[in-house]
Amino acid sequence: MRSPDRYPWLVACLAATGLLASEIALDDMRGNVAAILLRFTLFAVVIGLFCWRSYVRKWQPHGLLNLMALAVLVSPLLVEPLWRMATGMGHALEIQLLIGFRNLSLMSLVWAQHRRFEYIAVVTSLFTILFCVSTSQDHSLVWLTGFYMLAGIGWLAEHYWSSLRTDRVVGTQTQVPWKQMSLLAVLPVIAVMAIALPESIRTRMIEGFMPSSGGTGAHDPFARSGVGDGDALVAATEKAMSFAPIEDAPFIEGNEPSLYDVYQDTYGKPKPVKKFERAISLPMELFTPNHHRMAQAKKASRTFTLDRQTPRRAGHKHLEDTESNAMLHVSGPVPAHLRHTVYDLFDGREWYPQVARPIHLKPLEVVYEGEKPWIAWSSRQFPHIRTHVAEHALRILNVDTNRILSPANPLAVHIDRCDRPDLFQWKQEDVLAMTRSELPAMSVIRVRSQLIAQSDLNGDDVSMRFGLPEYKAVPEGPGMQEIRDFAAEWTQDAETDWQRVCAIRDRLKSEYTLDADVVVPDNCENPVLWFLKDSKRGPDYLFATATIMLCRSEGISCRAVSGLYANPAKFDVAKQQTSVHPSDVHWWAEVYAGPDHWAIVESCPGFHVRQPPRSWLQAIQAGLWGTGRALVVYWPVSLLLIGIASLAFHNRRLIGSRLLMWNWDLRRRFNAAADARELLNETAVCYDRRCRLQNNPRPQHRSLAALLNEEHWPTDEFTSQERRQLAAAMNWACYAPVEAPLENAEEVNLTDLCRRLVHSKMSPRQADVLGTSL
Repeated sequence: MRSPDRYPWLVACLAATGLLASEIALDDMRGNVAAILLRFTLFAVVIGLFCWRSYVRKWQPHGLLNLMALAVLVSPLLVEPLWRMATGMGHALEIQLLIGFRNLSLMSLVWAQHRRFEYIAVVTSLFTILFCVSTSQDHSLVWLTGFYMLAGIGWLAEHYWSSLRTDRVVGTQTQVPWKQMSLLAVLPVIAVMAIALPESIRTRMIEGFMPSSGGTGAHDPFARSGVGDGDALVAATEKAMSFAPIEDAPFIEGNEPSLYDVYQDTYGKPKPVKKFERAISLPMELFTPNHHRMAQAKKASRTFTLDRQTPRRAGHKHLEDTESNAMLHVSGPVPAHLRHTVYDLFDGREWYPQVARPIHLKPLEVVYEGEKPWIAWSSRQFPHIRTHVAEHALRILNVDTNRILSPANPLAVHIDRCDRPDLFQWKQEDVLAMTRSELPAMSVIRVRSQLIAQSDLNGDDVSMRFGLPEYKAVPEGPGMQEIRDFAAEWTQDAETDWQRVCAIRDRLKSEYTLDADVVVPDNCENPVLWFLKDSKRGPDYLFATATIMLCRSEGISCRAVSGLYANPAKFDVAKQQTSVHPSDVHWWAEVYAGPDHWAIVESCPGFHVRQPPRSWLQAIQAGLWGTGRALVVYWPVSLLLIGIASLAFHNRRLIGSRLLMWNWDLRRRFNAAADARELLNETAVCYDRRCRLQNNPRPQHRSLAALLNEEHWPTDEFTSQERRQLAAAMNWACYAPVEAPLENAEEVNLTDLCRRLVHSKMSPRQADVLGTSL
């Protein structure tokens, strides 16, 4: 304890400076000086009164203060959800942490006349001032920081002179500070373990500490800066943040390249048509009614042929993955497959886009959420299958298209100021477009879609054989029987349709190689068979086509989709977004899973499909597996945890004894009006449990009162008279009638005696001495 002749005014100045700085940071640059000074004055008056009472009455710290300090530190995190529900307002996570440090500094100031709490008050006030300087741009914090430095230098000087040991001058032996040296040794150990981790692992270990958006889907509506996938998507007309989407951007025309041109540059241009009869084609029953549609698709250059030239990637600057050449930015959970064109008819060499059948088009309507208009449409529910609604925000940059690039199974679309359904139209049955030549440049498009739990598709009641005939059509001609044989061989152990799909997908992923430079040879009769049998390597459109042909050979409805793939590897942690470049154009397959629902099948190696959140049982299984894997990957942290667990096990009796004492103190705080008999009984039970934890239980034939009357009582916390008084009180609590009063109750401070008995230091060796004397 410090010298009682003066109060630590320097510590009070440091804590007060941190308090004022926190109020300035909480004001969030609104400039309301009167409100800042009012809150600061109220806090200062209340804390000043507590400090005065603590100094006058000489409050002594106790074990419960440690729990109080922890509660004060984490209380903002616990109160914040209730505060948001009650008032509709809230604070960002960093502000909640700031409030916790500030409150801990003020609480420690009340007991600052004791060295331990003085240190806590100073350190937490330092954290508070640093937090404020780093999160606020108010210029007054510069002056406060300078004042804090002056007060801190004065406190350090005062602490140095007051801590000088004069006993060393006369040669008194002092104990080596082993505890302090051990704590200092822990820091280099932690630093070495952190350096031992790879850089990528060190980065991923801290991911998720603060609310983020890209790649996680989480956001904080009360964030102070930065942009995520929540309400922070604001116009960047004044301050351009990292994501900087402009929702209310003017509808201007641009000269960006068409996405169809990007396909040609990525996969190579189609080979010149040679005059020879196609070896394979659509069945006559499908070719005749769709002949006009196929001709129109060819005329509009919207078909996609498997006969392509080798793509020349050198010199195509727009294919480089640079930030300036990004086609769009995605904020939200990734990976994400963004649809652009859906194909259903395949004649053996060319894919034909799906047409929008009027009978299948869904009527559009405007639904307001708050003040934001959403263009929504009805969607049938999926029975027996878990689904999850995901939301993405797309910032359109360098892409010329009027189609809304959305994941599978879209539900609603939001573009600021677009509150009329006639601004949109169905380009295909599942692809929405705007009634204009291109999407607004530099605009933000919010898309909601439905994720399907593919693990639930294994049930026998889920049939994938329904759908239009185009989804199951297989071309006729040479090589098709061999493709059917491939499908039968790969799916021979599967029992359900989805198991057949997974067998085909896994076989392609494991035994085939993704190579974007492979092209189909000239005059190849069957490109799909050549890929499956001879090449075993090729671009993504061959993987998708092979998947579809194999699935259709088993009678499963399937179709091809081209679009963009938001790769998690391109997620920018600093900007909280995923960049999508021209090289991210991609082909994949979709399997019919039910009315208005399609399941993505990704058979290309290195590409993944995002799944909805797991059920509680799956989450437990994944958590156990992830924990085991993390213990192996992050081996330095595992060693540290094992060391901490070993120390805790070695000191388990001491830890258990401390918990019993803290529990007794806590019960006394909240049950101070308990009668004497209840107080004595709880004390006896607590003391007996402490003795058992120390492996020296009280003999069953001897009561606690009898032990207190022994002359060889091992502790020095009591005088002989106090032990006799406590022993008499214990006998009264155990054996006296309920109506019998305690003798000399006014002369005995039972609460103090019981507290000293509970906190008495009885080592196992001393207990053995007591047992021997008995």
